Amino acid sequence: MTHLQSVGTPADSAREALCRITFPVDGGSITIETAEPLPARITAEVADLARRHQHSFSRSEPESLVDTMARRHGGTFHFPTESHRLFGLFDAVAAATGAPSWVFEVDRSGTTLSTSGALTVDVGATGTGHLVDLVTELLHRRGADDFVVGTADGLRHSGCVPLPIALRHPGDPTLAVGVATVTDQALCTTAATSDGPVSATWVVAAEAATANALGAELFSTTPARLAKYFRFSYIRLFHDGHAEISRTFPGALFTK
Repeated sequence: MTHLQSVGTPADSAREALCRITFPVDGGSITIETAEPLPARITAEVADLARRHQHSFSRSEPESLVDTMARRHGGTFHFPTESHRLFGLFDAVAAATGAPSWVFEVDRSGTTLSTSGALTVDVGATGTGHLVDLVTELLHRRGADDFVVGTADGLRHSGCVPLPIALRHPGDPTLAVGVATVTDQALCTTAATSDGPVSATWVVAAEAATANALGAELFSTTPARLAKYFRFSYIRLFHDGHAEISRTFPGALFTK
């Protein structure tokens, strides 16, 4: 257990010098940071991928698949092929936590969902993390190997040069409670949205969707239980000021 001291987060001039491209998503945006500008054709591919994701999973976009599911009294809905990984992650989380399956009101065959009534589906930050992973894989296929794909809740780093990241204070984003260093990994943070002893979590995993999903589950599920199903490292910050940090977490907390 470690007691924390918040400090101001210094500016990083190296990151300020990077090329940035931003694409809108539900509740925010996705930003790609590269040392050199991406070719226009690759930027267009990423934009198309983001639009397809929005058309499938955006709750604010009229006529998206999840918007249509929420308004119709049943039907069959065909999601993109790559959605099988996101759906599989939700299945794995349900198995790890013992929670009811997310598809208990749905008949699922691959990436096709069939419902008998209106149903709200919210993929949340995990869905955004899934898009981060898809963008990362697209850039890899196009030959890029040194970049960061980020959102308001975290990022996925690609490359062999370690990337230091300030761990933002959950109550004041201008302050940090520690620093992590990731190399070809994802790091995501989750702040508490309900009462409970945990105020924030940070999770490092191979993929952003996994890091986002586990960050949310660590508010109510023990790390030991999740570790039976997933490979990850973590910090749990508690409201009383102490923290729990896994032995393999690639970072440190500022201590008094």
